[in-house]
Amino acid sequence: MNLDQIQYIVEVTKAGSLSKAAKQLDVTIPAISQSISSLEAELGIKLFHRSHSGASPTAEGQDIIEMANSVLSQIQLLKKAALEYTNPQTSELRIASSPGLTSLVVDTLVKIKEDYPQLKLLITEKSMSEIEADLQSNHIDVAIMILRKEIQKRNLLKGVLLEGNLLLVVSKRSTYALEKSITIEELRKLPLVLYKDEILQKYIDEFERTYGSLNILFWTNHSETIVRLVSEGFASTIAMDLSFRHSLIMQIANLAFIDLEVSCWESFHVGWVCLRDNHLTEPSKVFLTRLEHDLRTKINKVEKRNV
Repeated sequence: MNLDQIQYIVEVTKAGSLSKAAKQLDVTIPAISQSISSLEAELGIKLFHRSHSGASPTAEGQDIIEMANSVLSQIQLLKKAALEYTNPQTSELRIASSPGLTSLVVDTLVKIKEDYPQLKLLITEKSMSEIEADLQSNHIDVAIMILRKEIQKRNLLKGVLLEGNLLLVVSKRSTYALEKSITIEELRKLPLVLYKDEILQKYIDEFERTYGSLNILFWTNHSETIVRLVSEGFASTIAMDLSFRHSLIMQIANLAFIDLEVSCWESFHVGWVCLRDNHLTEPSKVFLTRLEHDLRTKINKVEKRNV
């Protein structure tokens, strides 16, 4: 059995005769006839009733032809995927990430680029509202972001990758660096510099409504400034554990973290989002499959170290 034989029996079924199928496929009638006869002999069943008026599948042949159709569909998907990785015009993956989440995908993107050097990668870090606007205008293929409840009401597809929480990040020289927890009152007194982000803003607003104001020096969207001020001991910050807990920056920047137990703060989910109408492009599917595997592997390693 070969691909030509599969294509021939599908086309004959569609056309209703060998002659029409031969014309459609640009081959001779004897070539199709001999190929089908050879396949029938190999399978040990008759696939078509042939007559002067045309050709129609037998009962057994109909089942085989339905499977052949499925095989051809999968081959078309395979060709499409290969084309997207080899054709510079279609080989592109556009990703947007919420602030602080980019570090989760970098290792995966490096591996993908090694395997598919023709693939053009574009990754940007934007606010939640900017990401959703880019999705709606089809400026990005997939987004990595915190999954808000509002997403369920829109024309978006989503999938969960990880569950996360907020933590306190301090300098290793801080008196709190070796502590496993911190009280609400202690947290309120600490000077904080915070990353300007819609989700974090909502958490902080909820905290202040419940417990009173925090000692916030300023908000900024410049992460390097936050890391420098915290590592030098001038301030602390509150951040997503996914961004800091197992990041290389924790070692380089001389930072330590403390889990926060704040009753009004619920855990959040980080996941992927794309337009429902566009579905996922083939490069996006490869990226998300590998990302899920890489994140699962990292989590398993951390859990084994903590046992």
